[in-house]
Amino acid sequence: MRRHVLVIAVPAALFLSACGGSETGSVASSSTASTPAATSGPSSSAASSPSTARSTAASSPVASSTISSSAASSPAGAAGAASPGSAVITAGAATALPATVGAWAGPSSSTGPGTIYTQGNSTVIVSFLAGSSFNGVAANVSEQQTSTAAGICGSTSVASNLTCYLRTADGVLNLSADAGDTPLPQLVNFADELTSTLGTT
Repeated sequence: MRRHVLVIAVPAALFLSACGGSETGSVASSSTASTPAATSGPSSSAASSPSTARSTAASSPVASSTISSSAASSPAGAAGAASPGSAVITAGAATALPATVGAWAGPSSSTGPGTIYTQGNSTVIVSFLAGSSFNGVAANVSEQQTSTAAGICGSTSVASNLTCYLRTADGVLNLSADAGDTPLPQLVNFADELTSTLGTT
């Protein structure tokens, strides 16, 4: 019995078109699928920006704290040595000290190298340093430095040892007191009253 085989001719163009269409779709799909990966670059960059901003912002307080630290140190420097007064007591004044200085009473005569003035329980001793350099002796005032009209008052390395150095045209007047009975403000007041009484050049 003879078998008949039916052969159906399919146009080559149609076959290629069908294959090509499938291939084009595959390429398109692949291209479309790869697009998000390409756009992921800006997203990554944008994601890193907040971190960079936070890092920059975090470093700013360090700089400002340095400035604050520097500014905080300025007042400490300003609180250093007080500038001595520039007035100069007239020459020869130390040889004719007044009997009284304001409310302070002096002795009727000097019995030692210094002249003692008292007010209540407070005492100040005045002595004259002939030919001394004011800048040289004023360096002894190392604490509580306070300006007066003709010089400077304060304490030495021993807090209770109060002293003043006043410029004169022929030397330096030295005032000394014990902080236990004569507070520094009272000594400064005495120094300015003495300067006014003796007169300046």
